[in-house]
Amino acid sequence: MDERMRTIFVLALLTGMRIGEILALRVEDVDLIGGLLQVRRDVYRGHVQDGPKTKRSERRIPSAAFLIATIHAWKVKRPAGSSWLFPSEAGTPYHDRNLLRREVWPVCDRLGIPRFGWHSCRHSFTTYGGNSGVPLPVLQSVLGHTSAETTMSYTHPLVEAQRRAVEELAAILFPNVPILDAPQDGTKAVIQ
Repeated sequence: MDERMRTIFVLALLTGMRIGEILALRVEDVDLIGGLLQVRRDVYRGHVQDGPKTKRSERRIPSAAFLIATIHAWKVKRPAGSSWLFPSEAGTPYHDRNLLRREVWPVCDRLGIPRFGWHSCRHSFTTYGGNSGVPLPVLQSVLGHTSAETTMSYTHPLVEAQRRAVEELAAILFPNVPILDAPQDGTKAVIQ
C-alpha cells in the first residue's frame, strides 16, 4: 500500500473509527501536538454528511504516538489544495468501496489473505481492546457507541484471553496445588 492507504489503515486499526469518519477528516480535525482526532462529520459513499452517524459519534479520540507520527508523515506528503486529510485526485473525499476494490483487495489477493471490509478494522480494535482489559465504557466512548451492548457485540473473545481467564480462575480456586512441568504442547498440568 502507498503511504496514504497505510495511514488510513493504521487509523482504522488504532482508533476504531468508521471508514466514513476517517475519510471525512479535515486537516484541522487532527491535533498532532495534543494527539487528538476530532470526529465532526461522516462520508457515506463519497457524499459528505454534516454530522457523524449519531450525536454520540461526535467525539475527540486520543491517539497513540505511533499513529500521530504516521499521520504527521502523511500530512507532509499529502497533496496540497484540499482541506481533506485524505483528498482524492479531484480534491474530494474518497468513496470507501472504491478504496476497497482498487487499493485494499488487490493487496489481499497478492498476499493470499481473505478480502475484508472496513468494518473489520473496527471489530479488530474493539476485540483487541476488550481482550486486553480496556474497560467497556472507555471502548464505548472511543467508538462513539450509544450503548454498551453495541460495543460488546463488536468484541470477540481471543483464545489467549480465554486461556488467561481460566488460568487466573485456576490460581484463585486452587492456589496451593503444585503445577507439573509443562507437557510437550506447552500447556501446564495440575497435579490431582
